[in-house]
Amino acid sequence: MNQVERVSYGTVYYPMALALLVLFFFEQEPMALVAGSMVLAWGDGLAALVGKRFGKTFYTRGKIRRSFEGSIAMFLASFLVLTVTFLLYEEPAWLAVSYGFLLANIAALIEAVSYRDTDNLLIPLTIGALVAFAL
Repeated sequence: MNQVERVSYGTVYYPMALALLVLFFFEQEPMALVAGSMVLAWGDGLAALVGKRFGKTFYTRGKIRRSFEGSIAMFLASFLVLTVTFLLYEEPAWLAVSYGFLLANIAALIEAVSYRDTDNLLIPLTIGALVAFAL
């Protein structure tokens, strides 16, 4: 939180996103809650760590600078946690991998184009809504 050079609202959006996931999906679609929170925790978390540590190839969108390495980490971690989530909820393997691949691409795209820290809000809510819609 204090290691960024700018004012960061990511630590505010993170618990807000989790609270909204619980509010919207806890009773009706618990799998959407799990999927959205896991992508936020693992995908977005690893994207930041890998991007900061191993990022060598960067792209910018306005004033936002991201690394391809971080974006790849976002995709891979999201794909893994989404596929495992679908498998744990006893979806067929082909469907788990397909949904995991599609949703991981969407999560990585949101992370790549989001403004500043809004990805902490947009990623879990979008993934949660798409999982709830898909099932």
